[in-house]
Amino acid sequence: MKRIRYVWVLLCVMVSCVALWLAPAGETTSRAASTSGKHCLWKVSDSDNTVYLLGSIHLLSEDFYPLDPVIEEAYRHSQEVVLEVDMAELSDPNTQMKIMMKGMYSDGKTLTQNISKETLALLKEYLKTSVLTIDAVNQMKPWFCGMSLESLEFMRLGLNPELGIDSYFYNKAKADGKKVFGFETTDYQIGIFDK
Repeated sequence: MKRIRYVWVLLCVMVSCVALWLAPAGETTSRAASTSGKHCLWKVSDSDNTVYLLGSIHLLSEDFYPLDPVIEEAYRHSQEVVLEVDMAELSDPNTQMKIMMKGMYSDGKTLTQNISKETLALLKEYLKTSVLTIDAVNQMKPWFCGMSLESLEFMRLGLNPELGIDSYFYNKAKADGKKVFGFETTDYQIGIFDK
């Protein structure tokens, strides 16, 4: 009899949908049973493997918890946790510096030179309600400025990256002694934006 291996996979919803679409014929896919019916956990299995796919939300508030019991149960059955990126790598100060350096112009260019007049007008209007000024963001590349403003706005609304699904399961897996992997590297993700 083959040993059943359970793997917990925590990816963004788009990657989850692609993985389900690519599942080989003969495998079963189903939305895991839930007491509330309100979650984004999927189960993909064959005769000797089970993979749980859970959509990842990077910033949440405390009122999002506790998670649906079916999600916690799937985690308990899992031997490994695969996150969108390796959270240890992401939180490393060297990685943070690399992201910052990739997100900033170092060649004399500026944000205002690289966005349309319409976008600049919208940005200036938005910044009137922000703690930032145009001078504070002008050395940022457009993708980095957008991500920074988005994060600030989410935090202003009470969402916290330390309460995100990926952080939650990363911390839980480390405490439980489970293997934790990153599906992608931070270099790969930065490269998507910094082209």
